[in-house]
Amino acid sequence: MPSAPEAAQGREKLLTILDPGMAQTFGHHYAYNTALLPAGRAAGFTASCLVSRHFPRELLAGVPGAVPVFEKNFYTELARAQGSAQALKETAEDFAHALAKSPARNLGAGDILFAHSFDAARILGTALWYKEAGNDVPALALNAMLGFNGRDDCRKTLAAACALLSPCKKTRLFGGTRAVAAILSDLCGKACAMLPSPLPDKLEGYRSQPERGPLFGILGDGRKGKNLHLLAPTILRYLSQGGRGGFVLQLTPTDEEATPHLLALHDVAARFPARVNLNFERLDDDAYFRQLGTLSAIILPYGAETYHRYRPSGLVVEATAMGVPLIAHKGGFAEDETSGLNNGSVLLEDMSVGSLLTGLRLFAEESGRRRALGAEAAPAYSAGHGAGTVIKKLLPLG
Repeated sequence: MPSAPEAAQGREKLLTILDPGMAQTFGHHYAYNTALLPAGRAAGFTASCLVSRHFPRELLAGVPGAVPVFEKNFYTELARAQGSAQALKETAEDFAHALAKSPARNLGAGDILFAHSFDAARILGTALWYKEAGNDVPALALNAMLGFNGRDDCRKTLAAACALLSPCKKTRLFGGTRAVAAILSDLCGKACAMLPSPLPDKLEGYRSQPERGPLFGILGDGRKGKNLHLLAPTILRYLSQGGRGGFVLQLTPTDEEATPHLLALHDVAARFPARVNLNFERLDDDAYFRQLGTLSAIILPYGAETYHRYRPSGLVVEATAMGVPLIAHKGGFAEDETSGLNNGSVLLEDMSVGSLLTGLRLFAEESGRRRALGAEAAPAYSAGHGAGTVIKKLLPLG
């Protein structure tokens, strides 16, 4: 059997994306890869994406080039690894073993392996596998993103991965946020750029204006860490006290701890059926972007303790690219990502029922102006997050 470098000769170069988190069902969890794969092919690569076996089969057909590989549930393993050095080590080693048995082992010189949206355990696991793979390995682009919070334990894990990868000349580390890129640059002693979250081109085609009043949206996974407990009392008070507009609550339940808060939202929707649309169904990319395009603003009840400057939200990127302003907290990714961009967003000092209520009222009073600002800011922002732009940053590696 020919070696990987020999097999690489005489064929198109390979671009393989690792995304074991591609296991859930909400649109923006895999829109990144549905955008990256065709952009990679347009750049002359044979592109594929290695995803979790937990990825729903009915949605897998919508991502040509996606190959289910990883056995363990990403979110379960991420939770297990947090706060325990031994659990993190075991999770990293498990991931390294999974890579050694995956199609990634067939990659060789001239190919690119893009580890996208990675947490501490999988960054360390990728580094362990890559170091063990030897000299005839593909160029590695590693994008540190999910789960980092700037704490010492995260920095130590990044430092360990950087030490493993530093002798490997065909690697490049990126930060998924400005804050993570700064940490990597400090650890590596050289500049590590931020790599923006890749988005499909021409998202503006999904944009439409609400017919009546502001339409506030809450889209994403229904799970722990998103302050979902604030939503039902905030919406109830807003509507009971004469607030304008309506709400679209498109939440995919993925966490049992969120169930009581989703049930509370169900009760609010039953009380205001003409003003609150609550839906738990799974959306594909097209349906998700069509839904997002109808909204006046996105409500992000996330607090700084979970969605901080080190951890991005795909919804922030997608909404901003489509001209939809945000109602979010200061000091987090939403503020960092929209810094210097006057797109009509409302940023709150803290995240509570009272502050969210104030944010909703403020936006409703100025909804026309704020929606116009969002639409004006979107084209330039979107251009910087196109999948083709991201692929161009990877091309020098191949």
